[in-house]
Amino acid sequence: MTSYRSAVEPVTSSVARLMDEILADLDEAQGGIGWWRGYVGWQVSAELGEYLLSACGGVSEALIKASLAIQEYRESSCARDHALTQAWRAIAKRGGSRDELIGAQQALGDAGQRREDRLDAWLEQTIVSLGQALDRVAAVIVIVAGIKCDVIRTDWGELQKVAVKALKNGRGQGLRQGVLADVGTSGRERQNALLSDVLKPEDHGPEDWLSWLIAQRNTMVHRAPRMSLIQMVGTRARPTGVINPLPSQPDWVGTRAMIDAGKAGTMSSMFLVEAP
Repeated sequence: MTSYRSAVEPVTSSVARLMDEILADLDEAQGGIGWWRGYVGWQVSAELGEYLLSACGGVSEALIKASLAIQEYRESSCARDHALTQAWRAIAKRGGSRDELIGAQQALGDAGQRREDRLDAWLEQTIVSLGQALDRVAAVIVIVAGIKCDVIRTDWGELQKVAVKALKNGRGQGLRQGVLADVGTSGRERQNALLSDVLKPEDHGPEDWLSWLIAQRNTMVHRAPRMSLIQMVGTRARPTGVINPLPSQPDWVGTRAMIDAGKAGTMSSMFLVEAP
């Protein structure tokens, strides 16, 4: 198995097992999922079953693309750093100026620019694919949980809103009658159990990782591009490459981020310190 596929294999194998269970429960005579018989008509059952399988497969597809993009990004980054290191050594050997060192990346010409454009493309593909995976997981959850909503238009953000309201468990929860099973029933308990995980992103990554990812995806897809920064790594005497740090607040415009950084007394607060 290629490395980018093996990186997400724990998830894709779980999705495959879920799809096997769904396929095993298909009712060939009536159409759709067998245990839905009596609750929805055959056409709705067939449509939901088809979309459920597509959403499951789509989660794996999106994660594989994200993992491939990450691998390609790393390889392109290594190639860029190698080219820059060679250029810096040549400049240092002939006693070049600091400005020459700074401008070494531009001096790489068309090949260097193509590599930078490729890095931007791979980075964007990673973020967008991870957003796709989240939205498709949302579709899987609402179908499996039997939540009455417009499945095709339900994304992760909409699912979070439903989860917040559902877990209030009271009449004033703000959900239309029939969206969820009645409070106190075993069906509602199972729905709440599924939805509670939606509101626990801290169990699956560093603080604010999910809100950052969604904001970064929305900025890349819907907003004007943010200010970028190139940061040299290594030491001044022996640089080893550069990184393009991502914004720490991707849903802010650059001016607001700069004002906030000024108040903090450091421009570094505008960006994440880790390499993308």
